[in-house]
Amino acid sequence: MFKRGSEWRRWDLHLHTPLTKKQDHYSGGTPEEQWNTFYSAVSDYVGDGTDPLRAVCAVGITDYLSIENYWEVMKHKRLPECIKLVLPNVEMRITPIAKERPVNIHCIFSPDIAEELNERFFARLEFNYNYRPYGATREELIRLGKAHTGDGSLSDETALKKGIEQFVIPFESLRKIFEQDSDLRKNTIIALPNDTKDGASGVSRHSDYLTGNSSQMDATLREIYRFSDVIFSSNKKDIEYFLGEGRDSPETVKSRYRSLKPCIHGCDAHSEEKIFSPDQDRFCWIKADPTFEGLRQILYEPKERVRISSTIPEDKPAYYVIDRVEVTGCDKFSPEPVYFNSGLNCIIGGKSTGKSLLLHNIAAAVDSGQAQKKAEIASVTVKPVTGFKVFWRDNPDSNATSSRKIVYIPQSYLNRLVDNEQETTEIDAIIRDIILQDRACEEAYSTLNKNISGKKQELAHLAVRITEIYADICRLQKEYQDNGDIETISAEINRLNDQIKKLNTEYGMTEGDITLYHNALEQQKILQTKTETLNTELSKLNEIVSVAEFKTDDSLNFHVLNGLFTEALRKVKEAADSAWRTQKEELFARGSELMRALENGIKEISAIANDLSSGISASAQINSLSVKIQEETRKLSRSKELNLL
Repeated sequence: MFKRGSEWRRWDLHLHTPLTKKQDHYSGGTPEEQWNTFYSAVSDYVGDGTDPLRAVCAVGITDYLSIENYWEVMKHKRLPECIKLVLPNVEMRITPIAKERPVNIHCIFSPDIAEELNERFFARLEFNYNYRPYGATREELIRLGKAHTGDGSLSDETALKKGIEQFVIPFESLRKIFEQDSDLRKNTIIALPNDTKDGASGVSRHSDYLTGNSSQMDATLREIYRFSDVIFSSNKKDIEYFLGEGRDSPETVKSRYRSLKPCIHGCDAHSEEKIFSPDQDRFCWIKADPTFEGLRQILYEPKERVRISSTIPEDKPAYYVIDRVEVTGCDKFSPEPVYFNSGLNCIIGGKSTGKSLLLHNIAAAVDSGQAQKKAEIASVTVKPVTGFKVFWRDNPDSNATSSRKIVYIPQSYLNRLVDNEQETTEIDAIIRDIILQDRACEEAYSTLNKNISGKKQELAHLAVRITEIYADICRLQKEYQDNGDIETISAEINRLNDQIKKLNTEYGMTEGDITLYHNALEQQKILQTKTETLNTELSKLNEIVSVAEFKTDDSLNFHVLNGLFTEALRKVKEAADSAWRTQKEELFARGSELMRALENGIKEISAIANDLSSGISASAQINSLSVKIQEETRKLSRSKELNLL
């Protein structure tokens, strides 16, 4: 099914769907509309599945103490084709209490045992309320919800959610289930969030693996970490610590927490806007086939197979990668394409099954000259295969027609070079170039060459010394020529100094002038802001027509005096409005005075700034000229030194 082997693919193992038991924020008036919204958002995100940044290959359908929505997704069969794996992810709460709520923990199950979970897992979870045990099956959770609320008339769905809210089990009870069912444990990945609100690191504010502090909850916290397989976190410090690259060594982490642990991440979407969109685009990349066994592989290679990144890890240029080879029109080869991985590829097969033939024809299709040369050195004849085509990742729809950089080392060629009696052969250069791609080997090789050079100098000291002296003389002569002669540099320094004198004479700027200029600009900005604010306030003032309003009260219902009361209110309102018009005119007059004062202030300050602006420009020019003079002075000093040699 997966013909390229392990590749970096996007996984999202924390995705809530419509009808999730908590915080369901998907749009739609009915469940059907919500599901349509969900599938549309998923399809819009992944598109046609050709963009590797968006082509999510595996999802964990997550819900609280339930896999009902996992079964809904499997029944609908509406996910895009690029999503090859769907896993049930059961989220639950366990004690002890974290910073804000009980510790959150996830059980990601293999689809192979999904049909058995009701009996093997949910029925065996146990929560005691009012001296009665309750399981985590749908029926038991409904009973718990009704018992806790004391309302037997609640609908089943409402009671189910109430039961889930209250269902918090001791950590030891959860661990006991897996201890008694080893096959269930083998088919489960335990994922532990590490945030402080409801993750394990929030159990105690004084129990932090990053600082090394401990508390009375340290042993409990450590056992929860030991029980888990992976950490739900995109925090860089978490990733480094659980890989043994943080404060503690790998040995210390394994001793405390059972194993090094990969950190995975998901979008935790409860609405269509968040689907496959984790904060800061911290995507989860896993290098494995999208299968449950592929996911399990990250437990054994946590560093090599997991990355949290907004880009594809270890992404090579497409023109370096062979996409596939095809053989058409040859009945001795299968017409099925042979796909290649962007990393290491290994051709496996029995003797005389065509391994060397395949390799030679790949080389011949890419670089026929190199393939022919290697065949001649090896004194072998390899029959070309007709219809053999090589397709590169940067142009997967077109057969390669131009030569590309490859290193082709056929087995027979390697044997011949090894048997050659010459002291060095071409294989030495090939092996050297490959080995030196490693930085440590390259540094060791460089050090070795330096040591050899030192020994040669000891054997031919005089000859080497003369050569070095001559080389130094040539270098110093060239440096003197490049640096410039003393007279030319001195003339340039004088020219630059004359420019500075001219600017100082013309503008005469002082430090006080520069400070005054900057203060003027700042004050100008303040006055402009006040002017804009005053304009806004005058506009608001103009909109206020009346300030009188009678506040009604049920106790003030007049019957006999109703007409007189209404007339009295009218007169009072007219008097108030008349008084307000007078006051508003005075406010406008005062506002106009303030506006004129602000505008005059802006004009005065602008005049100051304008008077100083040309001088400020000259000051910047002077600074620039000073830097040039320093550089020329350095060159002059060096030229004088060289002239004495």
